[in-house]
Amino acid sequence: RVAMIERTASRSPRVSLRLGDATELDDVDAYDAVLACDALHHFPPDTHKPLAVSIARALKPGGVCIVKDLDIAPTWKYQWNRLHDRIVAGPDPIHCRAPGDMADILGSAGLQVEQAERIDGRWEPYAHYVVRARRPASERTDGS
Repeated sequence: RVAMIERTASRSPRVSLRLGDATELDDVDAYDAVLACDALHHFPPDTHKPLAVSIARALKPGGVCIVKDLDIAPTWKYQWNRLHDRIVAGPDPIHCRAPGDMADILGSAGLQVEQAERIDGRWEPYAHYVVRARRPASERTDGS
């Protein structure tokens, strides 16, 4: 995926890509926005908080973080998502969270949560949610 994005980078000159450990972003106050789309459920649960702290630090004051990921409920959707990821991504387990839990993690990293809600339809098989959080415009964000 990284190679494909690098080959098409000229189509989005304002977007940058860097391969590395997302829990160790060293670009303090560097980004207007961070998007984590269908990714965090592939990270071990104990890395979710360090990742949130890293994102908060990397955002410019007033910057926004948007997490779109998978909920743990209802059970039938969670099980469908596990099967889908096993087929598409391989045998590694997924680590889904409820939207409120993800909002709490982002909040504990110093971000102000503006939205945390399900965005899937009742009969759609994917338990999608979105959490939008913003780094305070005038406060220091260090996750402590």
